[in-house]
Amino acid sequence: MPVFMKVARIASFAALVLYSAVSSAETVNINTADAQTIHASLKGIGEKKAQAIINYREEHGPFTNIEDIMKVKGIGTGIFKKVKEDLILDSQTPEKSALETEADPNGLETISTDQQQTEMPESSVRIEKAAIPSS
Repeated sequence: MPVFMKVARIASFAALVLYSAVSSAETVNINTADAQTIHASLKGIGEKKAQAIINYREEHGPFTNIEDIMKVKGIGTGIFKKVKEDLILDSQTPEKSALETEADPNGLETISTDQQQTEMPESSVRIEKAAIPSS
């Protein structure tokens, strides 16, 4: 077999190994995963830290955002930076938005923030077509 073919085979094999290592990283739902899944899936999280995540979740309730994992003893910003791309939350605990909009059946739109509520008639946000004279 020519040297070029051997090099090409080795390069293909190396690329396959590298691809499988990168693609094997999976996301972990920190509100539903068990300790074994957390430990196996997250780089830098050992068995004790994985169990600490479970214990924290059981004591304090579900995490509301992924940064809350840093409240777990032993998990600081260094570990968080390593695992943050692999963390997700389930749909039952969405991150809270600073601005929530609700539709009112009376045609009013209620926009609520932490500080105030403003009601605006629907007609005030409607844009009417203007008649443009032709030249």
